[in-house]
Amino acid sequence: IDALDPSVHGLILDWKRFHSDQVADFYRHELQALRSVGGRAAELPATTNFMGRYIGLDPWCLAPDLDIASWDSYP
Repeated sequence: IDALDPSVHGLILDWKRFHSDQVADFYRHELQALRSVGGRAAELPATTNFMGRYIGLDPWCLAPDLDIASWDSYP
């Protein structure tokens, strides 16, 4: 889903922030489910893949919950 009016830069910025916050919230919920299993699963580092300069997501939103950041290379 794209911003309703791409000519209004404030709407685009607000949409990107909302999208990044939603992705970070989803990531935290998945991580919480994995950590709640306990045992070895709770000790494994949390990681996710990023895609270079993809502007559709602010990767810093995930930083507080991330142990390892990895990168997908799509030449």
